Amino acid sequence: RKSPKDVFTLLNLDKAGPDLFKQPQVVTWAEYMEKIKKNNPSSRTTLFSFLKPRYEDEAELVTMLLAAEKVSTTKSIAERIQAEQTKLWLLKGKEPGDVFDLLKLDEVGPSLLSDPLFHAWVKHTDDYRKIHYGNRLTTISVLDELFPDDILSNMILRAGQSPKTSGMAKRLLTEQVREWKLQLYDPEEVFELLKLDMTAGALFDNPFFNVWKSFVLYYSKFKPKGEITVLTELGRYYDERELVEMIERGVGIPVIETLTNALKATDDIDDWISKGVSTDNVFKLLALDKASDNLLANPRLKTWINYMKRFNEGNQEQKTSVIATLTAYYGDVGLAKIIEAAKQVKGTAVIAKRLQNEQIYRWLGAGKSPEDVFKVLKLDKTESTLFEQPQFVTWAAYLDKFNKEHPASKTTLFSFVNPRYKDEGMLVEMLMAAEKVPTTKNIAVRIQAEQTKLWLRPLTAKDPPRNPGYVFEVLKLNDHSGVSLFKDPLFVAWLKYTDEYRMIYFGENDLTSISLLIDYYDVDILAKMILRAGQSSSSSTSGIANRLYEELLRNWKIHKSDPKDVFKQLKLKKTKGALFDDPLFNVWSNYVNYYSNFKPKEDISLLTELAKVYTERQLTAILVAAYNAPRTNEFATNLLIGQLNRWLSARINPGKVFSILNMKGVAANDVRRWMYHTYRDVFARIPGIKKRKRTKILNTPNSKTIRD
Repeated sequence: RKSPKDVFTLLNLDKAGPDLFKQPQVVTWAEYMEKIKKNNPSSRTTLFSFLKPRYEDEAELVTMLLAAEKVSTTKSIAERIQAEQTKLWLLKGKEPGDVFDLLKLDEVGPSLLSDPLFHAWVKHTDDYRKIHYGNRLTTISVLDELFPDDILSNMILRAGQSPKTSGMAKRLLTEQVREWKLQLYDPEEVFELLKLDMTAGALFDNPFFNVWKSFVLYYSKFKPKGEITVLTELGRYYDERELVEMIERGVGIPVIETLTNALKATDDIDDWISKGVSTDNVFKLLALDKASDNLLANPRLKTWINYMKRFNEGNQEQKTSVIATLTAYYGDVGLAKIIEAAKQVKGTAVIAKRLQNEQIYRWLGAGKSPEDVFKVLKLDKTESTLFEQPQFVTWAAYLDKFNKEHPASKTTLFSFVNPRYKDEGMLVEMLMAAEKVPTTKNIAVRIQAEQTKLWLRPLTAKDPPRNPGYVFEVLKLNDHSGVSLFKDPLFVAWLKYTDEYRMIYFGENDLTSISLLIDYYDVDILAKMILRAGQSSSSSTSGIANRLYEELLRNWKIHKSDPKDVFKQLKLKKTKGALFDDPLFNVWSNYVNYYSNFKPKEDISLLTELAKVYTERQLTAILVAAYNAPRTNEFATNLLIGQLNRWLSARINPGKVFSILNMKGVAANDVRRWMYHTYRDVFARIPGIKKRKRTKILNTPNSKTIRD
């Protein structure tokens, strides 16, 4: 039955001061208060009413509550106390102005909008308006009474630059604009109220300009369409020439948008025509000289073109054209880049293509050669980045038009570009890269086709055709030392070239892809590269590997290499580890099968060919070792049986077999013991030695037969 005060004191909270909500026991006290309230609903003691007398400065208590609200353990307590405080303020009829003073917000200064107490005050103001909804009092109206308009606007603008207060700044700016309208201010009064009339030519650098602009746009909604615009209101202070000069000195794009969109109206254009404003000045006033990449998508360009046409009708001596004006402001290079970018966008593709044609015919009319235009577009200094330049597409289009106008010209894309690169490999790499880019793909393919055609069929008899070996080195493919060769796009191009070369010069049988690769790589290394590439997840790489694998087998046959020669080329005798575990053994094994198809009358098998490489004792030792390895047991078992049958066919004496098997000291469970005893028994049954029908060993050795 202890009172709230007793418990408060018992928990030493009476001495906590401003650190009250930092004490863990404050939660216990708050829970006790809630229990008392539940047991005695008529009690008027609340958390706030209890704490308020203990903190003479109510602003201090609010600050403490705002801090406690950010801590999970005290958040709910702080919210309850704040709700009780706000309810009490409203019951006592405290107006927002009173609470503003109570929280001492009038002492904060320029950082007002970032002060936590300010946000608490805004919340109270919103709650107050819900109850007193007939009252016009708003957050901004209270602030208007406390601060001059320009200072208040400056505070709002500063708050708008911070992520933490930008939301509040946006809200206050909206309220301020509406408040000016409610107070019957017009754009001219607000312009002067913000002291914009004192900024002279630096108007657009003044942050208050955006505030005024927002008011004009809001104000114009209540007036007939077109009567009030940013442009018409600025006309009260500046003439056209001054506006153009101000824009030329540099203006932010958002301001330009607002300022120049006003000129879309026909009435405004008529006004400019009547005043004889030059197309150049209108171009600048519409900020088209600063539109850059978005120029052709800018709706003001259409406005300017319409103005230009009307201007030209009445001013023949000052007549201009779209292409001449755009070139004057952006230059040939800049305009070509703008056009090329616009061609890729559906909405601007039509006008972009039309302008590109105008640009090309302008050069043709000036008698410019492809070389001239190449330099005009500054492509002569691009070196390895030539195809990355957007204007290169324009130059290629010009070359096509030039050749059409001058049929005698034999200039092709390749014949023009090639002399600029001493390293043909560099050009090929550039073309391969350009082929992957949609905008340059067609051009790259054309140049590659011209290059290949010239390599295959030179223009003069003095120049021999470029054989695949030469092209291999030109493409620097010989720099590769592994599987990366088959992943190189240039290698794919080289394979294609080699195929085309062989179709033309089919008498040169040696010019297969694989025969040329053997000139650069040892056969064993090349075979390993092919095997690794065959395991690639890339279908392109594995496809190339499969092709080269077949070519390798065929190449050995064409060069009349027998299995023994190939075994030597693959360096299988130098294998470190088990022979049958070497991936190259599978290559050799496949070749033995391939080779045997062409020698049907000869006894060609793995065993017969291995016997040409190893002695009988060496071969048997290899087979026995393979038999004892789980991975190759089954494969070796068949070969061991085959080996016994070979000896039987050759009528080799069991004594010699004993020596071949190196039987001295052999363990009882050694497979060689089974081999020897089996061979001896079967050999004894051979006709002429001991009459028995079966002379072939068919049983597979196992642990039981070995023990037997």
